[in-house]
Formats: sequence, structure tokens, C-alpha cells
Amino acid sequence: MQPTGYSEQTLLRLYTRLHRRSPDQLNAINETDAEIIRLPGAIGSSTCLALTTDTVAEEIQLGLLRQPFTMGWFAVLAALSDLAAVGASPVGLLMSYQFPDQMSTNDIEQLVQGVEACAEAHRTYVLGGDTNQNEQLSVSATAMGTVQDGRFSRRAGCRNGDLLYITPDVGRGNLLAFLNRFNHPLAESFEAAFRPLAPFELGQWIAQCGSACLDTSDGLLAGLALLLTLNPEIGFRLKADSIPYTPVIQTISSQTNLLPSVFSLGQVGDYGLLFTAPSEQRPPDAVCIGEVTDSPGLWINNRLFDYENATQRLNQSRQPDQYLKALTTLSHLFEL
Repeated sequence: MQPTGYSEQTLLRLYTRLHRRSPDQLNAINETDAEIIRLPGAIGSSTCLALTTDTVAEEIQLGLLRQPFTMGWFAVLAALSDLAAVGASPVGLLMSYQFPDQMSTNDIEQLVQGVEACAEAHRTYVLGGDTNQNEQLSVSATAMGTVQDGRFSRRAGCRNGDLLYITPDVGRGNLLAFLNRFNHPLAESFEAAFRPLAPFELGQWIAQCGSACLDTSDGLLAGLALLLTLNPEIGFRLKADSIPYTPVIQTISSQTNLLPSVFSLGQVGDYGLLFTAPSEQRPPDAVCIGEVTDSPGLWINNRLFDYENATQRLNQSRQPDQYLKALTTLSHLFEL
């Protein structure tokens, strides 16, 4: 989420105005999930550096994450999924920890173990970082990777007739947030099993064969909205029942009378990939949920869905009960 009173576009305009651009930077502003840099002085080399950084703080402060091990895993995953989204291979991580005085030594150790476990699962390393004390706990990860032959995925590039794909287990981030925030009996066990992996092999396939890609760090709806903003000449047509939700969502939906789409509209990430590819291509480990059309907008079950109004309403809902009410209302519109 953005700071209250500042839209993402407002902040991007501020950054663009105040920061200089490197002549070696290959991506445009907001064009990619990670920044792509031609290595200065590397004459004749086709290898580029991919860089990204992410912070886990609000999820901790709102109680959406509760177990220190998961906080560490989540922080690393958030950064590595950006590398996967551009088609990079990971090189290593720099970590920044802000620990409150009252945090126990055992909890700190569990958090750092989560960081190391996630790095090891992705066959990469923590290279160093920084540690400070603060009133609020936060964990930041800067991930570095390489891109070969200058081939990397951009968020822009969707073409009429392309198919729209997403990785499975949609909604698991929002489900974890829901279970923890509302003290559901399954919360502890679900969080203990929450160990997603960034899909690097798929990301590299997309860089070669796809047309546009981003990670689902803010959920499905936010990903669709951003792709539509950056590709204003096209639209998406999809069916609500084609979305591959993580299996336990059906159980929770039945228990709570919430529609499954509640967990695709929320803004807590799954850290999978949302992408488009030509219809003749067949990506591995992804599910087709729709197609690209020359009719702008988001079409759900052949009805136009006002995604701009939906994201605005969610951004204005600051309290958990208010946010869930907005999600519930929007989910009925989404699944019509």
C-alpha cells in the first residue's frame, strides 16, 4: 500500500523529477519489476544486472504475519519474485533488519532462519546487510540477479490475441492475512505451511516467449489494473471460475459465506506471475485465465468490471472490517 494521501502515480512523478537516470539503465520507469542495468565497462558482455528491493513492515504491524520465520521468508520472497518477473537468475541478497528492543533473541533467530531458509530454497545467498533498532519491526531485502543476452520481461507489450496466464495458488497471501487478522483456527497451521517459491524457470521462459509480465505482489486485481494502465490500447477478458485458487480457499469460503474472489481482489501478494503470451506458446506451470482483446478495460464473464473504482475503494478502506466489507461488495460484482 502507498502512504495515505499519495497515489503511486504521484510518487512516481516525484521520483522521476528528482532522481537522475543512469545511461546504463535499460528499462523505463515502472516498466519492469526489477531495474535492469548494463554493466559499465563490460565491453562485449551480454550480461545485465537486475536489482530490486522490498520491505515487509505493514504486514507485520497489521498482524497479517505473526510467525517470525514466515516474516523472514516473506521478505526474501518479495524481492526474489521481482527477479523472477523479469526473467533474471538470482545472485544474492542484502538484508536490512529493524528490530525493536522488546523482540526476544529467539524470535530474532527464527526470523533470520526464515531468511536463510528462503534463500537456500532458491539456491542463492545472503551476502551481507545492515541491522538497526527501531520501535517497529521491519525487514528489507535487496535482491541482485543477472539477465542474459539483454532479454528481460516488461510490463508493457500485451498484444490483441495473446492469452492471459497466472501461476496457481491464487489468493494464498490474502487468505493468510484473513486467517491471521480474524483469528481463524486454521491461522497458525496455514502460516507455518506458507512457503511459496518464486517461479524462476517460468520467468525465464516468459522473457524468451512471453509478451508482458509482472509478479502478483499486490494480488491479482492490482496486477490486472497495472497491466491495463501500462497497456491502455488493450483489454482483458476472463472468466471468474478459471482462476486457480489455492485449494483451501473453497473450504474457507464455505465456512464464512465469502466468495472465492474476495481472495483475488485483496492486496496481499501471492508472489506468483501474471503474464501474457502468444496463443501458439504453451507456458509451463501456469493456467490460462483469459485473453487479450482490443476492447479496453477488464471484462469479467463478458461484463465490464470497473477495476479503477474497485482499487480506489480498497485503497480508501484503512480498517480491517471496512476493508473486508469493500472486498465482499466487489466480489459479488466480480463474479456476476
